Amino acid sequence: MIISITASQTRPLFLYISLLFPHPPYGCEDPWYSQIDRSLIAEPRPSALELDKPSMLKGIAEKQQLNEWGKENLRELRAVYLAMVSRFDYQFGLLRRKLIDRGLYDSSNIFVFSDHGDYTGDYQNCGKSPELL
Repeated sequence: MIISITASQTRPLFLYISLLFPHPPYGCEDPWYSQIDRSLIAEPRPSALELDKPSMLKGIAEKQQLNEWGKENLRELRAVYLAMVSRFDYQFGLLRRKLIDRGLYDSSNIFVFSDHGDYTGDYQNCGKSPELL
């Protein structure tokens, strides 16, 4: 990420930066991948098939069959998702630091939007897309 801005900007500045993590497909490089302690990963919430959840979640659970993945694979899926979140935090920190260094942070408005998030195995779902049905 290269940002070339100065504190003496004479015109308003607008930056739109799309950071895609965390988002499928799952994958994350070191150092973020290795920083996640797999022993601290929470177990997924119970299956949507066992709970009173919307039919869409039940349909996705039936289609994906995550119950066949095994606990270790689901734990790894959740760990990679968390590594991707950490990578996003790092990248956002680079932007914040650059604004501070250039004297623009205190006069900046920063908006961070997210999409739907992901279940990462909760309710036997790994995604919320109707295409998964």
